[in-house]
Amino acid sequence: MYFRVGGIPSDRPCKTKACITIDFDNTVGDNLWVWRADHGDNVGWDRNTCENGIIINGDNVTMYALMVEHFNGYQTLWNGNGGTCIMYQSEVPYDVPDKKQWINPDGKRFGYASFKVSDDVTSFYAVGLGVYLYNRDNSIPMYCAMEVPDIEGVHVHNIITAYLNGFPGMKCVINEAGDSIISPGQTSKILDYENGQWR
Repeated sequence: MYFRVGGIPSDRPCKTKACITIDFDNTVGDNLWVWRADHGDNVGWDRNTCENGIIINGDNVTMYALMVEHFNGYQTLWNGNGGTCIMYQSEVPYDVPDKKQWINPDGKRFGYASFKVSDDVTSFYAVGLGVYLYNRDNSIPMYCAMEVPDIEGVHVHNIITAYLNGFPGMKCVINEAGDSIISPGQTSKILDYENGQWR
């Protein structure tokens, strides 16, 4: 399934709150490309707006090959328990106009994580995630690629961040864990993360 917000020939901007929201339990998604357009007609931070690409509220949801890019807030917001994500690719937005419009909801950090597992989730598993930063139009800092609860039931395998262009980069990979990427070409990897422990 493919989703696109804006960037098609039109005489007015295209706006929505989320491309897809999954409320049902035991749902399986395979090859979802969820995209807020970064080129085309009527494209811009305040023109083709969409806060989240995908919101998952159901329990025991499985996603294979989930690709989510350029949204105004969290790219992926996972609220359900027992979820599994196998292969995730994301480029965060590069048309953020200034730091004031790219602040984490806690009000303390710049940049929304690409993938947010909600604080009340007790079980979640993900493997094979890649999040990359391309600061084409700005110099907006980003704190981390993924936020998860630091509990035993939330487990992430093999996540990598990459910095393609611009300044100033990304501080860490998951929560406070992982090396910073601060110059083009740098990557940072975490092989295994659970309960605040990582390698």
